[in-house]
Amino acid sequence: MILELNLMNAILVKDERDDLMVIKLTQEKLDLLSQTENAMYLNGLYKLIVTHSPALREDPELLQRLKDADDFVKTYRFNDKKVMTDFLINSAYEPYFYKHYAVSQWLLKGSESVECEYIKYQQIKEHLMGRVAGGAL
Repeated sequence: MILELNLMNAILVKDERDDLMVIKLTQEKLDLLSQTENAMYLNGLYKLIVTHSPALREDPELLQRLKDADDFVKTYRFNDKKVMTDFLINSAYEPYFYKHYAVSQWLLKGSESVECEYIKYQQIKEHLMGRVAGGAL
């Protein structure tokens, strides 16, 4: 398990006995490790989504949508892993929602970071859905 990555191209890892080790890697190896870790994350998320929503297993674009959404959160430097995962899951159920004009304008032209604007968007959406479900509208 990787615990820390620093600017000296070294990673701090724990082995199966929980002993700490430092491994020095080239930048190319670090990039490959990062790409592999990201691919594993996306594939794991894909499997989780299709397990809970088997109909999405038939969607040939699902994994690509997750990759595109992942590129978006990286481009706009989302920091919170839970928010990033929520964004990707939302993209699975609402394909390319963040590319629709109104949502895109909200996210990209807001007064705060794109991540903060997404959080606000989700909070308002959830509030409205709760009101609709509760019959308040």
